[in-house]
Amino acid sequence: MTLSTYEARRCRAHRSNGEACSAYAIRGGSVCVVHGGSAPQVKKAAAERLAEFVDPALDRLRELIDTADQDSVRLSAIKDILDRAGYKPKDRIEQSGSQVIEIVYSHADQALPSPATPDPAADHR
Repeated sequence: MTLSTYEARRCRAHRSNGEACSAYAIRGGSVCVVHGGSAPQVKKAAAERLAEFVDPALDRLRELIDTADQDSVRLSAIKDILDRAGYKPKDRIEQSGSQVIEIVYSHADQALPSPATPDPAADHR
């Protein structure tokens, strides 16, 4: 029997009243930060556990690149490897010049004061 992803990511510890903890476990671990997941030795063991999956995952991605039936599957695998290797496309937006923002009111028949019209009461404060 296998656990669903939802169940597998839940903390395996129990509260003092016997109820199961409902928090998420740390990545690669089986307990949340409250139940020991922030301890250095637990973090180290979780990191080592995750590191064991890196080479098999890369092997599988390489296999998908070489043998996938669909180009979209190969392209996704290639993009994933390049992203993880630091070859991401830039997420930068460059803007030059000015930008005009026009505000349109829904009741055009009502006269609105012009922003350029000075308020006579403002001079007599």
